[in-house]
Amino acid sequence: MRRHNRRGAQAASLNLVSLMDIFTILVFFLLVNSGEIDALPNAKIVKLPVSIAEEKPRETLVILVTDEAIFLQGKKVTLLDQIQLNGSVAVSSLTEALTKTALQIWGEQSKGPREVTIMATRQLPYALLKRIVRSCSQAHFSKISLAAVQKSSKIQ
Repeated sequence: MRRHNRRGAQAASLNLVSLMDIFTILVFFLLVNSGEIDALPNAKIVKLPVSIAEEKPRETLVILVTDEAIFLQGKKVTLLDQIQLNGSVAVSSLTEALTKTALQIWGEQSKGPREVTIMATRQLPYALLKRIVRSCSQAHFSKISLAAVQKSSKIQ
């Protein structure tokens, strides 16, 4: 009994070295993985097509095409009803908005090719997509990407 009581009377100690090691590893893990952010905005109203591409998107100007309108960097450029009545080859309001935005970002001297990403619904008519791409080309954007959802690599 005396031996048991002596053992229980000793103060308990806590070894903090192991706990600090775990927290240090956790902090480094969070710092390394916090740098990976999505370059494209999350648009729930647009159902993107599926792709098997492995490459992550770069940060570029984003054109969002919904069922009602076209947006550039989140700002409404034009309504789809207005551009479908117009029979031109390109969407003039989009070309103007792209040129204005490019001048604001890069100025007169653009270093390297200009890049733009088009986020559009799966059901977007090809004729309209072609006009949007033509507008990007007229605004001197030479690298045009189409946003898509990455297809899972699992065998189904």
